Amino acid sequence: MCFVNIDATTDHEESEGSSLHELIADENDVSVRDRMEKEELMQLVAQRIEELPDIPKKILAMYYFENMRLAEIAAVFGLTESRICQIHAQTVLHLRAYIQRMRNR
Repeated sequence: MCFVNIDATTDHEESEGSSLHELIADENDVSVRDRMEKEELMQLVAQRIEELPDIPKKILAMYYFENMRLAEIAAVFGLTESRICQIHAQTVLHLRAYIQRMRNR
């Protein structure tokens, strides 16, 4: 077994005075660009959800934020479970298509 002091400075010319600690990439670190893109995407999706008609918006909220099953949501709206499933699927497909369009711009 070999131990290396990652706080010791390196001898390479291009990294003069840098320690290994500063040069080793952190695999868990998210780049600023990636973080900003994700935040922008989240804002776009939130905005798009706000623009949805009332029933699809409520179905998404009940399903994803209130953790209700489709059968429970159907009972609230007085619709069949299959109709709620259909509205949910159409809404999710619509949002995915919107995200794809935004990414391709």
